[in-house]
Amino acid sequence: SVLYDYAMGLKRKGHSKPDVSLRFSVIKAGMEQARLRDKIPANYAAGVLVTVFPKRKEKKQEIKPFTDQEVDLILSNARPQDYPVFLLLFTTGVRLGELLGLNWDSVNFNDGYIVVQRSFRAGVLSETTKTGKDREIPVSEEILDVLRVLRAKHNRSILRLTGVDADAVFVQHGARLCQNSFRNAWKRVLRKSGLEYRKAHTIRHTVASRLLNEGHPVKLVAEILGHTVQTLLTTYSHILESDEDKKRAMLRGIQNAARRGEQKRPENSEEFPSLANMVPKARFELARPWDTTPSR
Repeated sequence: SVLYDYAMGLKRKGHSKPDVSLRFSVIKAGMEQARLRDKIPANYAAGVLVTVFPKRKEKKQEIKPFTDQEVDLILSNARPQDYPVFLLLFTTGVRLGELLGLNWDSVNFNDGYIVVQRSFRAGVLSETTKTGKDREIPVSEEILDVLRVLRAKHNRSILRLTGVDADAVFVQHGARLCQNSFRNAWKRVLRKSGLEYRKAHTIRHTVASRLLNEGHPVKLVAEILGHTVQTLLTTYSHILESDEDKKRAMLRGIQNAARRGEQKRPENSEEFPSLANMVPKARFELARPWDTTPSR
């Protein structure tokens, strides 16, 4: 069309996209007025720039999960007040907003799990998660010990100070810990550990990678992370495709069990751990001295 040729001519002459857009905005506005007055059937300028300046598909940067050694470094170099937050992220794989939205009524000390049911973003506590579904995540006794100490300190703060958020698990200066404060602490610990900057969301990928590489059922991993199975398969396809021999062995085992007409049962708990043991913790136990004796 004439308009396309005009825009393409400007582009060939070296005019930038903002310059061409500015010129076209006048033409587009005039044609829109003509359309509204029924002078022309449509705004012929609409959509022209999309074809002249198509959006470039940005190459998705591959996320590099943290190694065991890097996790140890981070936990060892974390400040005492930051350590519990990092520890929970690395051992549960929850989204940052979900962890910051954690309340004490969502921590079950008796049965050893937390309930992910809220999210905290931009200073707003939402009574639902990103997916709109609650989920239970088992945690180890070591993690519960850290939470017990944290709660004891929190209770002492409530007695000494006024205006302390009594519900939030993670607080700073009496208020629920916000994402900006967390990011500052995250940047600080990465610098101290001598590690290149990676987004905190990489922690979630680290947990997912560990669980999948250990061969845990995709459905259960998806439940822990709060994903649908399809989303998990799409997001972590590079991990699932990394070990073809392991996949073939798993498939052969499933097929053989199906032929026998029986469900494959593990010989011991280590071969196929329960959901409570699936959360990675072997390398994530207390990496720094931490007083796990609750104050009386």
